[in-house]
Amino acid sequence: MGAMGGVAGKNDAISDGTSIVVDGGVLDLNGQSETVGAVTLLNGSILNGSLNSNSYDIESGTVTATLAGPGALTKNIADRQVRRS
Repeated sequence: MGAMGGVAGKNDAISDGTSIVVDGGVLDLNGQSETVGAVTLLNGSILNGSLNSNSYDIESGTVTATLAGPGALTKNIADRQVRRS
């Protein structure tokens, strides 16, 4: 997902189980709640809403959305990984 604006103005506009990759763009949830597959933030932003996912892999960027779900969050820092469950 490169330069993506927002998702449609309703909950569950993204199909459940869809993997999300943000690389240099913005995923603006417009205050909505989405259940998705794996979420990867290479560079960019995830804003204004709530994501429910089975895993989060964060390399670089900004997250102001609420991240929820059973999965762990992995933050990759240079050659190290920090894992939070």
